Amino acid sequence: MRCVVRRSLILSLVLAACQFSAPAAGTTDGGGDGGDDDAPADPDGAPVPCDVAPTWEAGLQPARTLHVSTVPGPAAPDGSPQNPYTSISAAVDAAKTAGPGTRVLLDGGTYSVGVTFSDLRGTAAAPFWLEGPATGPRAQLVGAGAGIHLLRPAYVVLRHLDLASTAQASVNVDDGGVGGSAHHVVIDDVTVASTAVTAFQITGVTDVTLRGSTASSCNRGVMLVGVQRATISRILTAATTFASVAIAGGSRDIEVRQSRFENTGFGIRIGGISDANEFRPPLAAPSTGNFEAADVRVFDNVFAGDIMDAIACLNCTRSLVAHNEIRGVIRSVFRLEQTYAVHPMLSGAAFAAAGAVRWIDNAVEVAGNPVAMTVASSPLGDAPAVASCAFSHNLWYRRSPPTSWRPSLPAPLTETAGIYDHASGYEDTGRLCAGGGAIGAGVVVPEVAGTLGGVCRPAPPSIGPSERDPGC
Repeated sequence: MRCVVRRSLILSLVLAACQFSAPAAGTTDGGGDGGDDDAPADPDGAPVPCDVAPTWEAGLQPARTLHVSTVPGPAAPDGSPQNPYTSISAAVDAAKTAGPGTRVLLDGGTYSVGVTFSDLRGTAAAPFWLEGPATGPRAQLVGAGAGIHLLRPAYVVLRHLDLASTAQASVNVDDGGVGGSAHHVVIDDVTVASTAVTAFQITGVTDVTLRGSTASSCNRGVMLVGVQRATISRILTAATTFASVAIAGGSRDIEVRQSRFENTGFGIRIGGISDANEFRPPLAAPSTGNFEAADVRVFDNVFAGDIMDAIACLNCTRSLVAHNEIRGVIRSVFRLEQTYAVHPMLSGAAFAAAGAVRWIDNAVEVAGNPVAMTVASSPLGDAPAVASCAFSHNLWYRRSPPTSWRPSLPAPLTETAGIYDHASGYEDTGRLCAGGGAIGAGVVVPEVAGTLGGVCRPAPPSIGPSERDPGC
C-alpha cells in the first residue's frame, strides 16, 4: 500500500505545483500557465512545437495481450484473462515466443520483482509492452534485491507500474556492454519509492524517453551513462540524496524539461567521473575533445527545497540552462568543475575544458546568500573554461529576508540584462502573477518554444518556466 500512498501524494504535488495536465482538444494549453491559452493546434492534426513531441510508439496498438495476475486461474496459465500467468518472467518469455507487437499486462496487485529480461526486441511498428493498468488499482512491484532489468532491449515500452524497496536499481536498462544493442525505450508513468540506489538507471541506450514518472526517497532519481538522444519530461523527484538527474559517460543530446526536483544534493549533474568502460562511444587514446556530457538542455523545470548544487557541470560542454525556476535553500546555484583533463584510467584520452554553458531566463529566488557560481579545478590544477560560459536575462532575488541580491560571478563573466531588485512573481503553486519582475523580461531562446505546461511563449518571453497566469 505504501506505493499507492506515495504515488497519490507525489502526483498531487505535481498537479498542484507544476500544474501538469493533458492539453484540451484543439489547444496547446497544458494547464494554468498563462500566455497564449488559445494557441491552436496544427490544422492537419500535427502537434505544435511548444510541447514535447509525440514519440515513436504513439498510436500503436498491441497485436496480442498476455495477462499476469496474482490470482491464478482454474487451468494451466496461457496468458488469457481466465488463465493468466502468475509469473512476470513466464509471461515475458511467452511474449518473446509470440513475437513483436505483444503486450504483457499486469493486473492490479503486489508482485515480487528481481527479474532480468534479455534481448526483448520489438520493431518500430510492433514494440513489446510491459505495463500495468492505466486506470484503477496499480500493479505494485516490490523486491529486496533488483527491480526490473532490461538487457539489450529494442523498441520496448514500460509503463503504468509502481516499484518500491529495491536494494538495486529499480528500473535498469542497459546494453550489456554491446554498443548499439539497446535503443528505443520508453518509460512512462512509472513510480519508484524507497530504493537504496538509483530509481532509473540507463546505460548505453540510444533514443530514450522517460516521462510522467516519479522517484522519491532514493540516492539518484535518474542516472544516464553513455546515453545518446534522450528526453526526460514531466517527472518529479523528491528526497534524492545524491542527485535528481545525473548525466555522464559521454552522454550527448539530452533534454531535461518540464519537471520538478525537490530536496536533493545535485539538482541536475551534467557530467561526472566515469570509468573508462562506461563511455559510449568508447574512449580511444590518444584523442582530444572528449566529454562526460555534451549538448544537454535543461529548461522549463522547477527546483525547490533544500539543494546543494542546483546545476553542476563536471567535464561537460555545450549545454543550456534556460527558463527554470530555482528557489529554496540553495548552497550553490551553478557549479563548474574540471574533474580531470586526461582520463585517469586511460592515458592519452584528453577531455575538453568544462564550460560553454549558457544560463538564460532563469528565475533564482533563494533564502540566505548562496554562491551563484562555484568554480573548481582538478587535483592536478586543470581549470574549467569559465570565460566560455554566458549569463543573460536571469532574475536573482533573496526571498528570505526579502531583498535584492546581486550575485558575484567569477571574472571575466558578467551578466547581460540581469534583474536584481524585484521578486519574480512566482507563487509557491508555480503560478506567475501580475506585478512580478519576471513577466516579459526574458529574451527568446530558440531551443525553448513553450512553457512548463506546453503553452507557446510570446516575444519577449517571461523569465522562468511559465508565462503570466491571468487567474491571479
